[in-house]
Amino acid sequence: MLFLLPRSARGHTPGLSVADFDVHPDGRVDARLTFASAEQLGGIALDRDGDGEVTPEDVTAARDDLRAFLLDGVGVDADGSPCPAAFLDAALTEVDGLLLRASYACASDPASVEVTLYYLNAERPGATPPLQARGRRGIARIRLGDATIESVLTGDHRAIALRTARRAEPRKASNRARAAALTGATLIVAMLGYAARRRLWARASR
Repeated sequence: MLFLLPRSARGHTPGLSVADFDVHPDGRVDARLTFASAEQLGGIALDRDGDGEVTPEDVTAARDDLRAFLLDGVGVDADGSPCPAAFLDAALTEVDGLLLRASYACASDPASVEVTLYYLNAERPGATPPLQARGRRGIARIRLGDATIESVLTGDHRAIALRTARRAEPRKASNRARAAALTGATLIVAMLGYAARRRLWARASR
């Protein structure tokens, strides 16, 4: 069952993130994650001066911390292999939101893509800063061509995977080709055997 994503006009609820992952045929995955700018991400306080307002300057000052939070807090795998990540930018949205963008270099034409939001419950090995975030929820969506999957993730269920039949047909075609080649080879062997026997019969009848 699809979960309706909150529209920007409603604002962003602290503790609830929205993560969109668009998979391209060349394997590139574009990620857009939105959080409430008022919340702390992995211990990162965006409101540096404590005046109750997060400004673009605050986001710029926290860019390195936000990069670490995103790269440590989100994992993307294609066909079971991790995809190298690159942080793109961080910016405020029009309604109290913080948008983080990243790109993942996955294998081309993947048959499956899995996303894990590590920041929902525990620290990922080697993560800096810590990612502890009890009670956090995330709405995640993966798009691959005409296929889309969407789910509400929590600390107990922090991964979502999209699997397609993209590679099924080439495999079937390859299997059919191998079967046809084997059948053809069998017929050739049978014909050669029959021809050899006919020559032997012809010699024997002389």
